[in-house]
Formats: sequence, C-alpha cells, structure tokens
Amino acid sequence: MKAILCAFVSTLILLLNPTSVMAEDSAITLSESTSVYPVREKLLTLKETHDQNPEKLLNSIRYNSDNFAESTKPGRHAYWHKLTLRGSFKDQQPKPFHLVFETHNLRHLSVYLFENNQLIKSSGLGLINNSHSRKPYQGPVFSFNIKAGDELTLLIRKQNEGPLLAPFTIYDEPSFTEHTNFTFFYWGIAIALLVVLALYNTFVYALNPGKTYFWYLVFHSITFVYFSGLHGFGFLIWPHSFQLFIAQNIMPMNVILIWVAAQFAQTFLNAKVHTPSFYRYLKWFHVITPIALILTIILPEYLTIPPFTIYQTAASIFLMSMAFSAWNNGFRPARYFILSWMMVLIGAAIGIATFVHLIPLTTFGLHAFFIGSVAELLLLSVALADRLRYAEKKAITKAYIDPQRKLPNYSFFINEFSSQINPLLENEKSLAMVIVDTLNYQKLVGLLGPNLLEPIYREHIKRLKKLLQSKHWSVKFKHPSGKDEFFITLPGDQLLFLIKPGENLSTKLETLLQVCSEPVTVKDFEVSLDINIGASIVTAEQVSPLDNYRKVQIALLNKPDNKNSWNIYSPEADKQLKKQTHLLYNIKQAIADRDFDIRLQPQFDLYTQQAIGCEVLIRWKHEQEGIMSPSSFIEVAEQMGIISQITQQVIDQTFHWLSVQSNIPPKFIVSINLSTQDLYDVDFIEFINEQLAAYQVAPENICFEITESTVMKNAIQSLNTISKLQSMGFHIAIDDFGTGYSSLAYLQKIQADKVKIDLTFIRNIHISKTNKAITQTIIRLAQAINAETIAEGIESADELMAIKQLNCQYGQGEFWSKPLSTDKFSERYFSNINKERHTTNEHQDTSLI
Repeated sequence: MKAILCAFVSTLILLLNPTSVMAEDSAITLSESTSVYPVREKLLTLKETHDQNPEKLLNSIRYNSDNFAESTKPGRHAYWHKLTLRGSFKDQQPKPFHLVFETHNLRHLSVYLFENNQLIKSSGLGLINNSHSRKPYQGPVFSFNIKAGDELTLLIRKQNEGPLLAPFTIYDEPSFTEHTNFTFFYWGIAIALLVVLALYNTFVYALNPGKTYFWYLVFHSITFVYFSGLHGFGFLIWPHSFQLFIAQNIMPMNVILIWVAAQFAQTFLNAKVHTPSFYRYLKWFHVITPIALILTIILPEYLTIPPFTIYQTAASIFLMSMAFSAWNNGFRPARYFILSWMMVLIGAAIGIATFVHLIPLTTFGLHAFFIGSVAELLLLSVALADRLRYAEKKAITKAYIDPQRKLPNYSFFINEFSSQINPLLENEKSLAMVIVDTLNYQKLVGLLGPNLLEPIYREHIKRLKKLLQSKHWSVKFKHPSGKDEFFITLPGDQLLFLIKPGENLSTKLETLLQVCSEPVTVKDFEVSLDINIGASIVTAEQVSPLDNYRKVQIALLNKPDNKNSWNIYSPEADKQLKKQTHLLYNIKQAIADRDFDIRLQPQFDLYTQQAIGCEVLIRWKHEQEGIMSPSSFIEVAEQMGIISQITQQVIDQTFHWLSVQSNIPPKFIVSINLSTQDLYDVDFIEFINEQLAAYQVAPENICFEITESTVMKNAIQSLNTISKLQSMGFHIAIDDFGTGYSSLAYLQKIQADKVKIDLTFIRNIHISKTNKAITQTIIRLAQAINAETIAEGIESADELMAIKQLNCQYGQGEFWSKPLSTDKFSERYFSNINKERHTTNEHQDTSLI
C-alpha cells in the first residue's frame, strides 16, 4: 500500500506551490537564543542558465523570490537559492551552527558560504556531487561558524529531476548533537522493528508456506529498501554504491512496489473468491508494470511524474475498493488491510502538511509517512495472523457443515452446540430436543438412487422449516457461519432441532409428525417417508447435548412398533437400557468365562415313541441369578452382534458331546439353532470345518435350525450358507414355522429336511379349530416340499392325539421330558440302547432336570 503512495506523496509535494506562508526577506539572524531554526522563508531564487560559478552568481540581479515556486517543481533546470545569515551575540567567540537538509536523495546539492563576497567554505551534499566525509553518515549537513557582527551569505545550488529542496533547519551545536542522537535512535528503532517483523513473518512463512506470506515478505523487503534510500539510513547498512543506486531510482522502485502490492492484495484477499468482479482486472497490472518500469528508467523523472501520479491514484482506488468488496463479502481480515491503508494515508497527509508548512516542522512530521508505512507493515502482519485464524475458523466451519444439505452436522453438535443451549435456557424454563428419524431412507436410496432422493429429502427439510417458522414455539440457534438455523443433521439421516415444550409437547410432536408424514413431491415424483420422532426435555440442570441426544435415541428405541409414531423420553426407559447395558457386560464376561452350558430336549417319533433326536438348548450359569433361559439374554446378544460367539460355544460343546457318545443310534439327529449373524458370518463355514476335523463327528447326525425370518433378512447370503451346509451333509430345519414372514419361493430354494411347527399353534390344538387349521396347512405345505414335520411344545396327551391325527411325524415337549443336561440325557437314552422306551409321564420327573 505504501508503495502506491510513496511516489504519490513526493509528487504532491512537488506539484504543490508553497508560496502563501513565506516571508519576502531571506535574512536570518542567529543569536544565543537560536537553538533550532526551521527555514520557512520564501528564498531568493535564481534559475541557472549556463554559468555555474558561485562567485559570479553571488551578486546577480536575477535573484527573485518569485522564482522560488518554480524551483520546487520537478524539472531539468538547476536553481540557486540565496540566504543571508547575521550574527547577533554578546561576545565575539565564533558560534558553530549546522544547516541540515531533510531531503536525502537530491542528485546535486552544493552549499557555498561567503563573507564580504569571499568564498570561505563550500560542500557538495548531493548523491552525485557528495564531498562530505562525515562518518557515520548524518544526512546532508553543512556546518559553519558565525560570530557577532558577521553577515554571511549562503548560496545553495540544487538540481534534481524530482524532489524539492525544502524543508531544512539550522541547529546550534547542542541541538545538532541532540538531533543527531535522536536521528540515529530513530533509524535504529525503525531498522530493528522492520527486521524483527521480517524475521517473525519469515518464521511463520516457514511454518505455513504459501503465496500470501511470500508476497508480504517481498513487499516488506522492497519497502525497507525503498525507505532506506528515501530517508538516508541505507548509508548505515548498505554499500555506498548500492545506496546511491537506490536513492537515484525511487520512481522505478515505486513501479515495482505497485505491482508487488497488487500481487499481495490478490493473494491476501483471495480475490478470485472474495472479489471476483475485481479479480479479472488484476491482469492489467502485469501488462502496465513492464511498460511503466521501462519508461521510468529511460525517461527523466519529471516527465514520468504526471502520468505516474494518475496511475498510482487509480491503483490506490482500485486496491482499496477491492479490499472493501472483500470485506463486504464476509472476508473479515480485509479490515486490517483497509486499516493499514488508512495508516499510510494519515502519515502521508501529515508528511505533506509538514513539507508545505501547514503544520509546525517536527521530526514526527518529517517522518510521518515512514511511520505510517511501518504501522502499515505491522497491521498487515496482524492481518496475516488474522487471515490464518480466519482460514482455521473457515475450515472448522466447513467441518461443521454437512456438504449436501448445508446444515450443521454432528461435529458441530458435539463441539459447539452446548455453548448455544445455555443462552437459550436463560429465557426459557426448559426446551425440548427433538429428533426426526427417517426409517426408510436407505431403502429409498437403493430404490430411487441418491440423485433423486436427495432433492426429496431437502424438500422434506424445507417443509419442516416452513412449519417451524410459522410457530411461536420454534427455537433458532446460530449456524457455524453466523446465520440463524433450526436444524442439525445427524448420522442415520436424522434431523435434530429444539422447540419450546410448553404444556402440550405431545400435541406439537403430533403436528410435526403429520407434516413429516405427508408425501413429498419433487419433479412429479411422489415419495412417502416413514417417520419416527423422539423428544427429550432439556433443562438448566440437564443441559448436556450428548446426554439429551442419548435420551432422545432411547425414546426412539422405545417408540411404538408402528411406523410414523412419536415418543417422549422417560426415566423408566433409561433404567431399562442401563439394565440391558449391564446385562450386555455380563454376557460378554460369560462368553469369556465360558459360563454357557447346553441342555438337550429329546424329539420323538409320534407313532413308535422312540427318541429319534434332540434339540440343543442353551442355559447361562449366572453367579447371582442362577440358571437363566435364552429368553433373558439372546435378544440382547443378537442386537449387540455377539450372538455368533455364543453359537460357536454351543456348537463346540455339542460336537464334543457327540464325539464321546459310543451308543448313539445311527439315525439320531442333534438339532442346533443358528442366528442371522451366523449365516452372514463369512468365517462360519470355516469354523464348522475346523470343528468337524477336531471332533470327527458325522454331519448326518447334525441338523441346523433356522427361522424363516432369518432367511428373509438377507436371502442371498443366507441361501448361500445353507447350500454349503447341505453340501457338507448337514440337515436343515426351518424353526418356528408360521410365526414370521415367509416366501414360498425361498422355502422351495432352501429344500429343508424338516419343518418345525411353533408351539403357539400346538397349544390347546385339541380344542382350537384355528390352531388345528393352521397346523394342518403347515403339515401339508411341508409335505409338498418333501419335508418332515416336528411339533414343538407338546405338553399333554390330548395335544399329542390331536397332532397325530393331522399326520405330523415327530414331536418334542415336556410331555416326554424337560431339557436335560448332557450327562442325564446320555444316561437316559444312550446307556442301554435296548432299554425300554420311555413313553409317558417322564415330564413329571423333576429329578431329571
């Protein structure tokens, strides 16, 4: 930014005509009271023609104060200024004084001191005609002595294509020493600050390499070099020849700085994204810069100043406008970019006012432009740090937004949402956290495809938002981008929002359910979404989002079985869940400790009353609860995906028991229940092969029981596993037939060896016509697919008689025996193969259990 204003400031100074504040008299009286004398007089000025001899020009009648204004403008001519110095002191001791020029880049600057028309001292102070030998460099300084009664004449010759002569100041010895010390201190602070700032941003650039920091460092470096030439402190740090080169090429450096400033602005503001309307014009800087650079090198400075001033002004306005545009488009770091410009403008204004004598001459005023530029670099450094924070925040915001639905996501919910609930509860006694769960979303994705379903889902959100906007009980929170929002999208295609529960939360949930359950139409395509809604009350005492989220999920788990329903969390449901969690822990521990044991219930031929097989049933030997039946833990094990581990223990115990039975009948079949997860397990067949190899049992003596629901959940995988088991020689039975949902086509593909009739149809079959009709249908269906039938749960002679009349072949139940331990079963049925058949009343012998 300073780059664009650097030459502009000089140009304004050159073009301004400071004639309104200076006196006509060019005589200065020096006395004991004179410590610092800023020369503001409108000096007698002579325009040089051919004669450059100071002795001849000393008394020329062509000196005229009207020529002074012309001498302050850029041009190719040299000008002579005449100034009279008078000494007025109390004693005759010579007093040392120093004439200090504040312009450090004049090409030709010579000072001649005359007394009574005699040249008594001269010095070349310009860049080209420098004859001083001050070490270290103190700037253009002409030192002289004057005593009481002296009247000295100063002739100052200045020739430069650019900067003007003024201002300059006369100091006495103490003030000059103080001025010199302050100048070195000022230069030291400036250099140290710029170096530290450069090192800091170089370190940051090393950690975060990128074009923005690169162009800032280039801009910073060129600005540092630029001001070292403009203010002269480069003589302290650069080789003399390099400093002379810099000071004589200020205008080409301005061109380079404008281009670098444009590159920095483009990358810092990310113009392509935040200011696209300005971005397309930035390419012109690449076109104009080489042309302007060549012109400023080959043409005299005074010829390039007018067009270059226009270019600088246009570039300044363009880049400032681009920064304001980026700010208006939400790029907050642009505010520091704009503020840095303001620092340069303020510094430039103070500097101009000082040079044209509108304000008192001070060191601060003389260097205000440089101070403003240092402040600009500091603010740009702050802007870069703010840009990193902005990028980090934007990345976090992006991480908190669902890319498809543009809604806050689960990451936002767990990290940021809690900070928004507390302020909302300041005005409300309680809130309700509501989750809308779309049950059939995944099925619809498979049916319709995501390209069609996603617009449907967005329309679903849109209509729900429209409803909430119309209700006084809706609650808004802040979107990660800062705007108001209702919804958070959650995993599993759930939608979370807050409402004010009031006294009729159920009515509000019913209203929400009605709207969500209405068909959604997009592009003449109508879809009905299966919706369930869960809710939990949020209070100041129970404000944790995750805890309330858990409670809403519990409410959804405990909803009514029908679709399109709602449920509100209750502590009782939580207690039940905690009980299940505790049960799950105990199940896992029981698996590890092998606390599961098998029981065997015999199966009989209904006509011969011989034991033809048995079903393996599982029991859990619980330390506190004792022996637990499968109904108390199997469902939880299936839900949590650990049922396969229990099945493997059952199969291992069963195969081991079979392997040690020497008197087992040849056609005796042991039935083992399989779960859905067993059929899906890709390692299940390998496990069975390992068990066969380990125990050397015959597959023909084993039957695997599966439910019809198990097959239907994933028919292809289930049928594949069943087919492999059958090819290995195992029997397959369909368990609990008639209680699930069946597909006759799948039943035909399974080619089951047996069909087991569920006990719900056997109970009271002798008096229930319905049960008898259903059972008869199942038996006929089994016969149609060449499968044998086994009736489960026979408990009485009447039930046995009724089932025999329907031509069922086999049965099991407590009419014969309750489930027995393996030892009791072996003792009863295998100890003597010719033992009298057990036909009746064994179910009453509780000692066998």
